[in-house]
Amino acid sequence: MGLVIALTRAHPILVTLSMMIFLRGLGEFLTRGGDISGCPSFIAPIGHGSVLGIPVPLLILIGCVLACHVLLSRTKLGFSAYMVGSNIESARYSGINTRKVLVLVYVLSGVIFGGIGERTGVPPTEAEYDNIAKALDAAAKHARTHGIQLGVEAVNRYENHLINSAQRAVVMVERAGAENIFVHLDTYHMNIEEKGAANGILIARDHLKYIHLSESDRGTPAMAMCRGTRSTQPLPPSASRAGLPWRVSSTCRRRLPMVWRPVARDMEEVMGNGLPFLRNNAEQYSLI
Repeated sequence: MGLVIALTRAHPILVTLSMMIFLRGLGEFLTRGGDISGCPSFIAPIGHGSVLGIPVPLLILIGCVLACHVLLSRTKLGFSAYMVGSNIESARYSGINTRKVLVLVYVLSGVIFGGIGERTGVPPTEAEYDNIAKALDAAAKHARTHGIQLGVEAVNRYENHLINSAQRAVVMVERAGAENIFVHLDTYHMNIEEKGAANGILIARDHLKYIHLSESDRGTPAMAMCRGTRSTQPLPPSASRAGLPWRVSSTCRRRLPMVWRPVARDMEEVMGNGLPFLRNNAEQYSLI
């Protein structure tokens, strides 16, 4: 990618997006549309191992930061990178080989950032959950001093591999132990991960303080799926007394990630059909 940018002077964003599309297509071709999961056992500790109690990813981060600091402040390449980043034309007239610098910078950036967002390929470990719980507890203590509560949201398997279900969210909240941490559910994700959205709500009932309600396509509640989310069992008295906050999805926006079609006709449909449906059900179960 750096070579293309250096030789053609094309805009980096366009080259990046083009390369992403090309590599995704190449991956689909090589795997014939199949999934590849898992990784060799000797690689797995890189993602969730620890040394003297310090997570390996954190050690890698520290090493990368130190290496980049030395590279940028103590080497000719680092000085040249600053010059090219400031004004590539001035750097070129100063005798710097800007093409070489661009290629090297993009290569190093790819090596450092290429693994961001990648999963370990193996099931989560108890050590990972312990680290999450410790981080949540520390964040909750700070948040409490400002009167802030923190929600742990269970999202579907395509967005995260750590907390996908209401049960896992409950376990994490109880593991963290802070009083100002609660469960946040979303019917969109529950439609994928739960045996019915109502079941997820019942599982999280003692810790549930916020719920995002929409159809399975992020559409207007009451059109189809949400009619089946009603529970025959009541929520805990604490939820009925305090009122359970809920939000209707803003479904008529077109700029949602990878959604280029409106999933609701307009805002009138959302507020005219979805909101009354939710309000009636909330009143039925004494939530408002």
